Amino acid sequence: MVQAGWMPRPKRVFSRLIWDRLQLDAAFTDLSEQPANPLDRIFANRPGPKPAGDGLSPAELSRAALEQAREALRRQEEQRIEDEWEARHEARKAARAKARPPRRSNDR
Repeated sequence: MVQAGWMPRPKRVFSRLIWDRLQLDAAFTDLSEQPANPLDRIFANRPGPKPAGDGLSPAELSRAALEQAREALRRQEEQRIEDEWEARHEARKAARAKARPPRRSNDR
């Protein structure tokens, strides 16, 4: 399968062969999308509306979805940290205001 170009080649690190997991995932995704039946190949190339995805392969779409999910998680974490900081800041302000002695008026 490597010689046919369906799977990525391993890399040699010292005396061991290792594979890039992301390249393997992408290769397996591409394999699962190839129709095994010749009639499926014929019907897949017929004119008509194309599926959404802007011409991206399933592996590229899954990578894009993964990046979007990571970005959403990063934004959620930033928002959580910001909210936590704001709550601490407000608590400190309240504690300072409570500890401060009341102001005396100069009503002589």
